[in-house]
Amino acid sequence: VGDDIAIFKNMAKQAAMGDKKTDKAFSAIVERFCRCSKAKLAPVQALCGALGAQEALKAASGLYNPIKQFLLYDCEELLHKVKGAGEEDAKGCYGAAGQTYALGKTLTKKLASQKVFVVGSGAIGCEILKNLSAMGAGTRKSKGGKIILTDMDTIEKSNLSRQLLFRDVDVGKFKSSAAQEAILRFNLSRQLL
Repeated sequence: VGDDIAIFKNMAKQAAMGDKKTDKAFSAIVERFCRCSKAKLAPVQALCGALGAQEALKAASGLYNPIKQFLLYDCEELLHKVKGAGEEDAKGCYGAAGQTYALGKTLTKKLASQKVFVVGSGAIGCEILKNLSAMGAGTRKSKGGKIILTDMDTIEKSNLSRQLLFRDVDVGKFKSSAAQEAILRFNLSRQLL
């Protein structure tokens, strides 16, 4: 990845050849962009993956027309100075790999220290649990971090197509206990009650 960043910087500097004032401002933007290039935010990745899968299924099945337009998801605010952003993920930084590049160590640790109460582990609850787990929420046990989950419903065969945490072997189990097992497979350091 380091080589790719260097290549991108050189290409951007060559493209910006011109007056000195523009070059300096453009170089600052390129530096901030490269600082965030390793950033990974699970909810954004989930959105992009879902849109891509949906469009691929539309195109493959021929039942619906794929979207024929440009989609822009702008996170320019991540390019601004965030305390601790752009630093390597380090031990004790509890978030997903690459998350501290965008959010910074302070915010990543704060997220890991949060107590989160999730009501329901159905279609939306499974997606929320997956994203919270991928972002490292509730992993900092020493600071009280945990995810509390409640759902008294049981898993039915019809749930498996839309609730990604559950498998065939989970049919008949309580959703909350099956979701807990699935989340712990992602990250054993998570405290899920």
